[in-house]
Amino acid sequence: MTNYPTDPADILEAAADLLETTGWTKGAYARNKDGDHADEDSPAQIAESYCAAGAIRRVAGCYDFSGIGRTSLFNNATDIERMLAKQVGFGSLPAWNDQPERKAHQVIDLMKHTAKDLRNRREAA
Repeated sequence: MTNYPTDPADILEAAADLLETTGWTKGAYARNKDGDHADEDSPAQIAESYCAAGAIRRVAGCYDFSGIGRTSLFNNATDIERMLAKQVGFGSLPAWNDQPERKAHQVIDLMKHTAKDLRNRREAA
């Protein structure tokens, strides 16, 4: 099993980087090069873009099906998703991500700013 980041700030920064390098999408956790829904764990359907939650889950290791620690990785990712959803005033992060007016830079900025805020709060404590 690969070592995945567990610190929420690290996960958010890595997710933002993933979106910047692979691309962002709406309506699916991940899409392949043809824009079709991609099974995140399927090598035959390599994801080339992610929604906000899909990117968080990818970098947090939720799609690593080796079984070791998967539940804790998933719980950590969903806690981060809930924190972001609350921050933007939505019931879920995917619902916010999929709004018609939403743009990739808004998702990436939210992740980067939240990571910075988390670190600043930790340093101030």
